[in-house]
Amino acid sequence: MRKILIGLTTLAAFAAFAAQAAADDPQQHATGGVHWTGAASEKASFNAHDYGATGDRGQIHYENLSIGMSYTADITCADVDGNVARFGYIIPNQPGPAAIGIVGVEVVFEVTDNGSPGRGKDTVRYWFAGPGSGLAGTCDVSLPGSANLVTKGNLVVHSD
Repeated sequence: MRKILIGLTTLAAFAAFAAQAAADDPQQHATGGVHWTGAASEKASFNAHDYGATGDRGQIHYENLSIGMSYTADITCADVDGNVARFGYIIPNQPGPAAIGIVGVEVVFEVTDNGSPGRGKDTVRYWFAGPGSGLAGTCDVSLPGSANLVTKGNLVVHSD
């Protein structure tokens, strides 16, 4: 009986270790450093990891070159589907966003990887809503509007 309990305990510990190792090794993620021109000249560098139910994470550094405003934010959700990735965040309380009154605004980015190099192929679009809207936690929806072509840089979407 004791050998059975030791065997079961060892098996349970191994299963827990394997599950954690799988969660720590995201198969689905998006990375990039891109420029585009929409309503303004913009650029972003990001890494967004879709961990499924175990907690997505990553970071984005965004710059609006037209007005000289930038910020770095932690990603709160990510969803990768084929060559498309969506990731959300809340604009942090940093000097640039505070100066123009956008602290707390919730954003979801959608990036599409259409091959390398990204210039003229990859696309970027984003949608935003007011603080408390819940948008930054909703990364599995298609975004309205047209996407902007990447004018410089590349993004890569890694999916299973």
